[in-house]
Amino acid sequence: MTGVDAANWTLLAALIIGSGLGLFYYLRVMVGLYLHAPAERQAGFGPIRQKGAFILVIAIALAVLWMGVYPQPMLEFIHSLGA
Repeated sequence: MTGVDAANWTLLAALIIGSGLGLFYYLRVMVGLYLHAPAERQAGFGPIRQKGAFILVIAIALAVLWMGVYPQPMLEFIHSLGA
């Protein structure tokens, strides 16, 4: 909000592009960790485990995105734990 108030559009564009690139990179790392190559699938990794890993990656990505866009409920919850 400070960047919008100060009209730092170039800085905000760099922030958004950098966040998108970081999200793309780290999601690829997570997909590489949780989804297995076809050769490994034949060695006993069934479609249920792959589906579970895919759902986990999507759920974590959505949670990170949600907390980045709308962190207030999480911050209020954390403050309520300390009080």
